[in-house]
Amino acid sequence: MGGRRHRRKGKKPNTAGAPSAAGPAAPMVVLQPASTNSGAPAIPTASNPPSADPNTMRAVMPSTSVTHGCESSNNSPAAGPAEPLTAQLTVPATPSRRRRRHRASTAAPPNEPVTGLSTAGTTDVSLARDQELEVATKPTLAASPQMPSTGRNQRPREHEYHHFIPRFVLREFRNPEARTADKRNPRINLYDMGSGVIDVTADVKRSYGNFNMYRDLSATDEMYIEDALARLEREVANIVQRIRTALQKGEDTVTLTRVERNKIRKFLFLMKFRLPLFWGKYNRSLEDYDAVDRTDLLRFMQRKGFKKPLEVWLHSIRTILDTPIDVKERWEQTVMDECFSHDAYWFKLNMNLFFTAFCTPTDPDDEFLISNNAFGIHEGPTWAPMQTFMKPGHHIPLSAKKGKYTEYHLLAPFGPRLLLVLRNNYLEQYTTPSVFEHLYLQAPTPSYELNITADEFELKDDDTFTFKLHKLCRRDVQLFNSIILNEVTSALTWASDAAMERTLQVYLNEERFRLPRGFSFASRPLQELPDVVRREQLWRLLAAFEAKHGRVIQIPSMGSHFQGISKIEFLFLNSEAARCYFDLGGVANHFTHNLQQAFLASRMRTLVKEACRSTIHTLPYRNAVQRNLYAFLSTLPSSVIYLHVKLWLVEQRYLFKGLEIRVDDLPTGVVSAALAEEVGAVDAVANVAHKVPKEHHSKLMLEASLRLVLHVCGQVTGNDSAEDILFDDWGGIISSFWLEGTEFYKPSVRQFIFDPDRDSPPTEEMFATEMFVRWSAQRTHMLEAKWGEDVADFVWEWLYGVPED
Repeated sequence: MGGRRHRRKGKKPNTAGAPSAAGPAAPMVVLQPASTNSGAPAIPTASNPPSADPNTMRAVMPSTSVTHGCESSNNSPAAGPAEPLTAQLTVPATPSRRRRRHRASTAAPPNEPVTGLSTAGTTDVSLARDQELEVATKPTLAASPQMPSTGRNQRPREHEYHHFIPRFVLREFRNPEARTADKRNPRINLYDMGSGVIDVTADVKRSYGNFNMYRDLSATDEMYIEDALARLEREVANIVQRIRTALQKGEDTVTLTRVERNKIRKFLFLMKFRLPLFWGKYNRSLEDYDAVDRTDLLRFMQRKGFKKPLEVWLHSIRTILDTPIDVKERWEQTVMDECFSHDAYWFKLNMNLFFTAFCTPTDPDDEFLISNNAFGIHEGPTWAPMQTFMKPGHHIPLSAKKGKYTEYHLLAPFGPRLLLVLRNNYLEQYTTPSVFEHLYLQAPTPSYELNITADEFELKDDDTFTFKLHKLCRRDVQLFNSIILNEVTSALTWASDAAMERTLQVYLNEERFRLPRGFSFASRPLQELPDVVRREQLWRLLAAFEAKHGRVIQIPSMGSHFQGISKIEFLFLNSEAARCYFDLGGVANHFTHNLQQAFLASRMRTLVKEACRSTIHTLPYRNAVQRNLYAFLSTLPSSVIYLHVKLWLVEQRYLFKGLEIRVDDLPTGVVSAALAEEVGAVDAVANVAHKVPKEHHSKLMLEASLRLVLHVCGQVTGNDSAEDILFDDWGGIISSFWLEGTEFYKPSVRQFIFDPDRDSPPTEEMFATEMFVRWSAQRTHMLEAKWGEDVADFVWEWLYGVPED
């Protein structure tokens, strides 16, 4: 009968490939590294990896976990394990109403699968962070009569892909050049910051999310939070669509009720709170939870009976979702009582400290972009002194004296043509200026019930707010986009290639967005710093766009990523001092790295000096520490020590003037002048470097520069004891490699000088012998015969003073 009924309606039976009545299937996701393509197409894509040509851009950059106040790349939207991962879901079929009675009488026997269920094709989607991954979705359904039939909203949902950026937002960034049959699941441009590959096959359905993010195993309805978020997203999507419609009609304002405004504000906080940064913070064992709020969290978990930190995060989301924002502000007390106090206070701040503004580009060719953490980015200094109040009698829960974590603007891109900005109500009262201080954003205008007295006035849910639709010039659009690029950690998405290319050009070449010159505080080599890796990957993306026009971008120097360093690098490499740098083994492409090492060496000397000032240490102990420091610095590359010594000499000049200034605080112009300046004691080492063993170059520059400073100090104080101090630290010529193999060489002196356990200075007899050897070696021309005349001149002029008799 079933067959005849289908034939009468002109339809085919529900066979493989047709939709199932059980609803959409959870996919079987297989993650595996894609093979490397040896070709070099103009634009790197998921199917065509870029060229590894060192003269242009590197094909694959090392992935680096970044936490930049907003987002951690460990929880990137498409991140996955290196080993293949397979997840398969079995869902019972629900018969259609037409055939339910027939199937009830002809049920399949136990352990025999029901036929006629759907399967789908293979679709490539987004990339993983650490390497290019191919994600194939292959839904497979198999029903068992032993499992009870369930309704559509109660079907098993063990594995669901949960978005942290809603699909209604991602659809606005659809790739205009990609055509898809499913308009609700369009293709988008997705640039993976980990692999440096543009995935043109990424779609909305499987981008910017993680599996089971909101699954609450402790709840009766495990997917309650996901469903509640979906309801809120639908409501906000309708509101945002009204705003988009107003923009398309060319209207200047849009009116929202108080309830609608509050829904958007709640939605924006939850957008930030459910980013992988915060999901990753809580999604760990209690033993591994090491955030600064650990003590308060443990106390809260004990009070609520929670076993895992993730339960705290889920509980906060659920409480915020279930708590309506009422005009009597009872919601504040509810949230404070029910949620973890740190999250609750943060939610209150986001609801009360900012006003909302809607922005759109004036130029139709300009667009906003979106990143994996765009909804969690704020503009404002991390440290800024402030004196202000949130409400009369209520201090802002930030340090009023220090101003920790000051949010001036919160960004929320809802599409290429719509950006929602939350501006701090007290922006004008902060002492540190905002990068958007020039931008006028008007607060919404409220409208209340008329013809009432002051005593009768009260806030109502149907009060309205008229929002101005702000038109932004290209400069401001690119500035907002640059803020997003400055914080992106794992993925970028855009609609127009041309608009994205313009934004990259502005961001990568604008000085304010370069990295601060905090060289001596770097925790790892510059090329491994997350911010440097991020900027290099953005350069690769720009190179891909330029390749479409037949242009090639060379790899920028490391110094181009830092404020002022490109200028220092240019002036130094074009000065006479660069010759000495090259003679000592320096390389132009390594200049910025060597400069960082030079800054670190200067900071080390400063720290050791400050530590040795303590009176608890004896003089022999402090001297031993200094000798160990010199011995360590002598092992560094001579090209690094060459730069370090020049910077150290600048510090000493300021000390002679009574000013104690660290190298990190020196202006760019001073650093440039210091490195380009000719210093005889240092440059002389480079002049004889070809005749002196390489392992001694660093030691000679350190010793010669120290002798120079000690003699200047002696001239100032009238007590020139430089030769005594130098002999105590370095051992003089009598124990040096200069005299090895001669009758004057005394290795026993060297053993004594560098004995870490010695507690007394060299004897007068040792020093007298040293002076005699210098006098004798000079008059017998011993060094000239062994090393050459130019080397001997260097030794007697810059290293060892010779007595007249």
